[in-house]
Amino acid sequence: MGDTTIATDILSGLADAAAEIGKSIVIRRPSGSSWINAAKPSLGKSITYTDYVLTVIISDYDDDLIDGTRILYGDRRVIADIKDLGITISTADVFMDNSYAIGGVDDTLETFTILTQDLTSVFTSGKEFVVTGSTGNDGSWTVDSSALSGSDTVITVTGNITDGTVDGNITTDTWEIIRVSRVEVSGVDCVAELQIRK
Repeated sequence: MGDTTIATDILSGLADAAAEIGKSIVIRRPSGSSWINAAKPSLGKSITYTDYVLTVIISDYDDDLIDGTRILYGDRRVIADIKDLGITISTADVFMDNSYAIGGVDDTLETFTILTQDLTSVFTSGKEFVVTGSTGNDGSWTVDSSALSGSDTVITVTGNITDGTVDGNITTDTWEIIRVSRVEVSGVDCVAELQIRK
């Protein structure tokens, strides 16, 4: 019985990792900064980011992350297609995961909608997420509340949504990149193996 439980836990963890294959992920890189208020430097600077989308080829956990009873959710290995990325990934970048297509935007009620999924347990008050690939809403957002409307998750944010165009993706999880290995073919970086950590 115990062995069955152990095998189920490990296989479940590996299945979760395998589900990432073929999924689009985002590498986020700081690209600039400016004073929030030039007359009041004490308010600090606002950082702008550039996001790069790539596709997962392999996602798994190394053998030493399995302790015989469960997956140790720490370091994960991801191999991704970087042939057309246009940058060299480094440990200074941030790996972003769990992306959902935006299916609705209301710039009056300050809401984003994700269609046909109940994600209210993910988008709880205070949860931060990032919008990428949108016409005018790219950036970091904070959840005020979320609710189910039919089968859709409606997320109310604390900031002001200024563009009502329905496009882009919401990404909820960020991982630290702690090691990068690249595979080069004919002088071109084709894939990168990333060791990532929550």
